[in-house]
Amino acid sequence: MENWIVWIIVFFFVAAPLIISARTIRNLLIGLRLPTSSISSLPNQGWVQVRGRIRGDPVSSPINNTQCSFYQLEVKEYRSYGRGGNWHTILKDSSAPFELDDMTGWVSVQKANAQVVVKNDRAIKVDDGLRSALGSLGINTTGLLGFNKRLKVYLRLIAPGQETLVVGKIKQSDNIISISGRKLEPILISSMNKSAMLSELAWRVVKLMIPIYLVGAIIIVIFILSMGI
Repeated sequence: MENWIVWIIVFFFVAAPLIISARTIRNLLIGLRLPTSSISSLPNQGWVQVRGRIRGDPVSSPINNTQCSFYQLEVKEYRSYGRGGNWHTILKDSSAPFELDDMTGWVSVQKANAQVVVKNDRAIKVDDGLRSALGSLGINTTGLLGFNKRLKVYLRLIAPGQETLVVGKIKQSDNIISISGRKLEPILISSMNKSAMLSELAWRVVKLMIPIYLVGAIIIVIFILSMGI
């Protein structure tokens, strides 16, 4: 009986990070197996990976009005449930769609449930100025009794003229070629080259696994010692 309990604990701690990071792992595998194609040689359907520069005038990002070719703003709120809690995304918006040009042609990149991979992807410090900016976007930053909510804010930017990597599904309609994604098949947008993007995705998965596996190993050792197995 005790051995079964140990195996259940092992399975839980092995499976948990894989389930949590399933989307990132999927994107990692897709990006790994796909070659980077020129836009002029794209197939009529299926997954594609292209690299080029975003056409058009720069846009202003929300929060700090930085000039960029593309932005994604993501806001997460921590919600507690008894003794625990989780971070929930309450806003995720971007400046897509945009047109990507690689000098052989151009393709329209549609607004989708994108995973954006940029360097130094860290949460912005949430101060009074940022809370005011979020409020102007219609986000309530205070909870019961006027206390500030626990928030994480990410602003991911691609600078004007910066090369951009896009992974998604090709679609042709009315003589327009576009790359899009769906909820379960998100588009991937990155300001990194392919190898750097794949390394970043792999590190995100490993970074999540390390503390979970460490805690799991400690719990298993304690359990084995206490049961004398």
